[in-house]
Amino acid sequence: MQVVSLILAILFSFASYGKFSDQSIEEMIQGMSVEQKVGQLFIFGFTGSQYNQSLQKMIEEHRPGAIIVFGRNIKTLNQVKALNQKAQKASIKKSGIPLLIA
Repeated sequence: MQVVSLILAILFSFASYGKFSDQSIEEMIQGMSVEQKVGQLFIFGFTGSQYNQSLQKMIEEHRPGAIIVFGRNIKTLNQVKALNQKAQKASIKKSGIPLLIA
């Protein structure tokens, strides 16, 4: 389990852009269940170009560390910006951790 904690600490440090201290990251990891830690190691793709119930459910149930946006998800700059913002907001609301978006 130490490997998972180390990976999460590295990912959080990249995703946080200095928002969290090393101590607060460690405290956050210690407070997570095994399921939450495993969820943070996953990156999910999704269908559609809008934030939808399927993506919402995936974020709420699995609390992934990242999502990946493909060409099929992108229509316009403003659309993908809104999609990313809604996904970030849902992730932060559910887990307190921002998504890595690839």
